[in-house]
Amino acid sequence: MFIGNLNWIDLTTSDFAMVIKDKLLYVDKSLFIEHFLNERQQVQIIARPRRLGKSMNLRMLHCFLTDSEDFRPLFEDLGIRKSPSWEKAHGNPAFLFDFKGLNAREYPNQIQLMANAYADSYASDPRCPKYLCKLHELYRDNPEKSTSDAILNLMKTAYAVTGKKSYVLIDEYDKLLIDIINDKDYKTVRDYLTQVLSAAMKGNIYLEKGLLTGVMRVSHEGMLSGLNNAQTYDVFEDCVYTSDYGLTKSEVEELCDAAGLSPELMRSWYNGIKIGDQEIYNTFSVMSAVCKKECKSFWGKSGTMDLISSLSSISQKNSLMGLLVTGAKMNSRIEDRVSPASLQKGLSDDALYSLLVQSGYLALSNWVNKYGTVRIPNKELEDVWSNFIFTSFFSNAGSMLQSIFSILEPEKIADELEQYLLTTLDELSFHNVPTHICKDGKRRTHEALYHNVVFGLLKGGRAELNYDSLSSNREGGDGRFDVDMDLRKVSVIFEFKSGAEDEDLHKLSIKAREQIEEKRYGFGFTLPIIGIGVSCYKKHCKVAGRWIDYSALK
Repeated sequence: MFIGNLNWIDLTTSDFAMVIKDKLLYVDKSLFIEHFLNERQQVQIIARPRRLGKSMNLRMLHCFLTDSEDFRPLFEDLGIRKSPSWEKAHGNPAFLFDFKGLNAREYPNQIQLMANAYADSYASDPRCPKYLCKLHELYRDNPEKSTSDAILNLMKTAYAVTGKKSYVLIDEYDKLLIDIINDKDYKTVRDYLTQVLSAAMKGNIYLEKGLLTGVMRVSHEGMLSGLNNAQTYDVFEDCVYTSDYGLTKSEVEELCDAAGLSPELMRSWYNGIKIGDQEIYNTFSVMSAVCKKECKSFWGKSGTMDLISSLSSISQKNSLMGLLVTGAKMNSRIEDRVSPASLQKGLSDDALYSLLVQSGYLALSNWVNKYGTVRIPNKELEDVWSNFIFTSFFSNAGSMLQSIFSILEPEKIADELEQYLLTTLDELSFHNVPTHICKDGKRRTHEALYHNVVFGLLKGGRAELNYDSLSSNREGGDGRFDVDMDLRKVSVIFEFKSGAEDEDLHKLSIKAREQIEEKRYGFGFTLPIIGIGVSCYKKHCKVAGRWIDYSALK
């Protein structure tokens, strides 16, 4: 169920109160509150990929629980209003701490200042004991004297005034650690956060319940080792919050019906990440598609993707490249927990794929005894991978490609590009690359692999090539060309063919180039056209090029 105006969507905010008050479009996730309150675990850790509504849910929960302001009118049209949990609304002190803004230099002061802001109203209450008032004044006037007991002291003060235990909610508890994985102060920061969380949530008689959200299921870390009363709910094992983060199939179908969009198209673009056995849609992407009235890539890259690119090896990127072939899958050992500290030493394959699954960049299925199958689940993530991983993989391609394409003589371009591709392919591993049997009965590597290699090279060399546009799999003439690059003076159209062991790659490259002419891929282009045919078999390739003239065509 959704409420609000279908045409009023704010993709920049996680402010639940503002969304409801301004009647913005909101998909009702309020039963998340019931699930949290009914779950017996006192301290809960929810790990989910980005853009599935973690911050919005936490702010909604805070509005529901807090006794400092009555937000109950916001929930009148939501499912939680009819729940038995409604009686707990506006009943206890509730404190929301947003850790996403913490930095490695000021994090103790930042946490102290957040605690101070909440404690101000309690410390000024006549019921507040003098020693707690003085303690608050000390840290309020001298935030640089921050203490790891900041949240604990806040809860003591709230209990002294109200006689009620507190709810503590912490958003993005793991972000600072991920941001500074390779920083020399990593251990110092981790140890301090450990003290803060342990003081607030381990054996604390002033705590009603605690909830932490983040991207990763952090383990083997001192940070959470002291929270022996905590339960983690993640993409691997969660039968409690499966439908509370991200959008379900029925929710997306309802939005599509109201917005006049295709549920099938939405599914192909944004569905595929699984929580337990349930497929979930990316909330941000679906809402963006409803807002823009079209499906395309909205999620984009994140700091996690930067981290993956910087820490993964060439061989690991080779394996990931193979996953870009439509329908490709990979079997791997998948750990359900990752230690940020271990990432300082380089990613093992186990840690890499675990991080990718937890971050929402790969879908996991058939996960049994730590082994499972991973794949790229939808068109948006195919776009994310091809546009980001390959750009970083081929970041040094620019100067060489600039030299090659500045010649403007198709035959010479073909010769130079062939030599460059041979060098590039020689660095790649074809051990895990998927193959398929074609109509002629011969087994070939899927031509999409070579397509992606060249497309990645061109993306990586964008600054030096200075092209106006680079497109892939676009309709043109009587079919779809593989890649087109507009170099302002000329358009270069690429067609790729994958060969078998006994095929003549030279003839196959000419066949690929001739297909550009025969299927009129560039008909109607305003610039002169160079056609480039590329044929490959494993690490071998041939390239053929010539000017394409459509002047005789009508």
